[in-house]
Amino acid sequence: MKYKIFNEEKTEIKEVYFKLVYSDGADSNIISLVVCNAEGEELEEGCILDIDKNGGFYVVRGVNEDFGFELNKDGEIIIN
Repeated sequence: MKYKIFNEEKTEIKEVYFKLVYSDGADSNIISLVVCNAEGEELEEGCILDIDKNGGFYVVRGVNEDFGFELNKDGEIIIN
């Protein structure tokens, strides 16, 4: 999936690519939304959201600020 990120002034900041990743290890009940490059390779500090098998959504700490998302002090995406 490819998305464009805009600031409050509706100026495009950058394009960002996402993919869903199913965890097959100890956290096998988790699907993660991660930022990737155009070739689908995961980027460092690119996991932004975890979804558990019961439908719970959890923002992930330490997201890379260079992606252009609005983050709180813990590096979690701010969802409005």
